[in-house]
Amino acid sequence: MGYLFGPVLSRRLGLSMGVDLLKYKTCNLD
Repeated sequence: MGYLFGPVLSRRLGLSMGVDLLKYKTCNLD
């Protein structure tokens, strides 16, 4: 199960982290 969930969780975490970083950058720009 770890083999199946690993990639999905890492992708979801990466996406969520990427979105947070984008929001953080846009907030700092303002």
